Amino acid sequence: MGQGRRSHKRTTDLRPPDDHAVRPPLALWAVEQQVDMNFMKKIPPGAEASNVLIGEVDFLERPIIAFVRLSPAVLLSGITEVPVPTRFLFLLLGPFGKGQQYHEIGRSIATLMTDEIFHDVAYKARDRNDLLSGIDEFLDQVTVLPPGEWDPTIRIEPPKSVPSQVPP
Repeated sequence: MGQGRRSHKRTTDLRPPDDHAVRPPLALWAVEQQVDMNFMKKIPPGAEASNVLIGEVDFLERPIIAFVRLSPAVLLSGITEVPVPTRFLFLLLGPFGKGQQYHEIGRSIATLMTDEIFHDVAYKARDRNDLLSGIDEFLDQVTVLPPGEWDPTIRIEPPKSVPSQVPP
């Protein structure tokens, strides 16, 4: 393995649709690492995490990607900043030279996981096609603003209605 490995990590906290997850006791977590109590207070009970892990390695010729839904959610100490069980893992490993592109893919997945509708799709997906359909639906509804042309003082009003996710 090796030399000069770099990785990027993004974590997004999510609340499961059925709100059934149980947060582990802080004492178990505190043994291994310090808990940021100010951050912890802002996380609602039952919250779960999505972990997006991106890296460049010297032993691959092309990228590999995995999107994993854990059932039940699992406490993965050392990955999240606070003791929140992980429900979703996205892993992208690829050869050196495209780290910035991998990073942008990771940012895109993290953004997807913060969207309520895609979040529900990820919970209910039966296979890869369900996930890809959810991504397509998200992209059909999202508004992308080029950074050079965006004026933060101008507010874009939200849509009057959100499209139904139930097929006709």
